[in-house]
Amino acid sequence: MSPRKKSLRHQYLTSLTPVDAASLPPTNNIIRTPEDAYQQFRYDGLVAKEQEALYVLALNARHRVLASIMVALGGANQVHVKPKEIFRPAIMVNAAAVIVGHNHPSGDATPSVDDRAMTESLQKAGELLGIPLLDHLVVTRGSFWSLASKTQQLSKTPPSQTEIKEMP
Repeated sequence: MSPRKKSLRHQYLTSLTPVDAASLPPTNNIIRTPEDAYQQFRYDGLVAKEQEALYVLALNARHRVLASIMVALGGANQVHVKPKEIFRPAIMVNAAAVIVGHNHPSGDATPSVDDRAMTESLQKAGELLGIPLLDHLVVTRGSFWSLASKTQQLSKTPPSQTEIKEMP
């Protein structure tokens, strides 16, 4: 995506008014598996961050990425975010679902107790808003952990054949 398109997308997502998703520059990425989501987060630079950061992939009904937004930047080993900060950009682009991803700069993709608690909180918020949380990925440079499938995968493994559905 060109710098101008990224700038436009950021401008839309930081405005206070809802936007028509059709007016946003398309990313043309469809997320079918946790591996697809990991590759999108890699493309967005999440795995290279030196401190923890949290991104949201806002998806349409066919799981096409409407927007990829960094919603929080934390310290070396934690990032704090409230559900409203995650769902606000999703609401603004009229997303049908979201996938959340955050990095562990330590290189260990194992989710912490706080990561699991945040996932539960986001699931409940998504249910209330009608924007389901499809997955929460913990990513590193070489691997990721999908909390929806409850598995860790190395990035060099072939993509999973399991389609992303709502979290159980």
